[in-house]
Amino acid sequence: MRLALLAAFLFCLAMPAPAEDWDGVVKFLKPVTPDAPVHVLCKDERACGLINSAGELVLDQVYRRLTVSPPIPGGPRQVIAERVAGRTGLFDLTGKWLLRPKYENASFLYNDRIAIRKDGAWGYVSGDDRIIVKPVYEIATDFIAPVTSVYVNGKWGLIDTDGRVVAEPKYSVIKGLADGVAIFASDQGYGLLDMTGKEILAGFTTIEPFSESLAMALKELNQVGFIDRAGKWVFRTKFQSAGNFHEGLASVTNNDRTGFVAKDGRVTIPLKFDDAHDFSGGVAPAAVNRKWGVIDRKGRWTIKPRFDYLWPFTSGVAVANRGASFDEFGMPENDAGTWGAIGMSGDWIVKPQFDAVDVSDGLIVAWKDKKRRYFDLDGRLVASE
Repeated sequence: MRLALLAAFLFCLAMPAPAEDWDGVVKFLKPVTPDAPVHVLCKDERACGLINSAGELVLDQVYRRLTVSPPIPGGPRQVIAERVAGRTGLFDLTGKWLLRPKYENASFLYNDRIAIRKDGAWGYVSGDDRIIVKPVYEIATDFIAPVTSVYVNGKWGLIDTDGRVVAEPKYSVIKGLADGVAIFASDQGYGLLDMTGKEILAGFTTIEPFSESLAMALKELNQVGFIDRAGKWVFRTKFQSAGNFHEGLASVTNNDRTGFVAKDGRVTIPLKFDDAHDFSGGVAPAAVNRKWGVIDRKGRWTIKPRFDYLWPFTSGVAVANRGASFDEFGMPENDAGTWGAIGMSGDWIVKPQFDAVDVSDGLIVAWKDKKRRYFDLDGRLVASE
């Protein structure tokens, strides 16, 4: 009898704690709008909850890991949640569990499919948790389109929502899957795939993801241009490199000088800068003599160059660096300096004292010593770890 009781006791100890008092509902501390931005805040590495944009705790800090989705068109935001090690599920901001927490890992629900990891491999379940694609893949991406990319045995391929192979896993890269096409790379170079797995074109030196219906493509040296989703040239240039289109303009570079072109190929801002980033809100960061400032659509300075690095504006805020030296790829050469955030006037909103800074969903996120601080867009501290 004692042996039986001891065995039962040890069995209970070995059982993982429940991931939730399971009634299929997530209990929020404060009301949350289903499509509202929320942010992860942790007391320590294994005690994370959610805050709203005011910095108020809306979900208790009892989860080992939380990952919030970007906005979901036509639906509430989703949150990947792991409360007990190895037991991950998915809920949305209405409080509904979309996937009961029982998998090693999971991703977001798109097109009635959720990528899940079980026994070290990835597969897919339906929205009601039926196995649709057995876990056999090393990497499985979200079904944001009727097909998605999967990785197995060192190669990428495409499958549909029923798990049927659309493009055999033979590509070294599949990226930028959107609006009916995907970019691939193979031994023959870069090209485009349609949603049936047919190669629309191939043999390019590089193709970048589509932006504003155009993709930067390089076929021959110093012959960069832009193609449409049918793989046809919209225009070619004699520039060495180019960026993506944002607000109708794309950066182009020749002989270490950068300017901007319009969608008809006309140079609208002369190549007079050392470097430049994308336009956002009618302005773009640009550099001369290793200092960054901000220009308007005519190439005029709205903020004179005085920062050591500057990223594009988001919601009227740009991440800026002081004290670092960067190479041509935007990587720190020696001292990484410190990061902060500026407004459209060029004044510091968040002073440069952090290891990294980002602007996300209406808040400024700053990291120091692996701890996060959240500021509103006026620079007021609303929450910290």
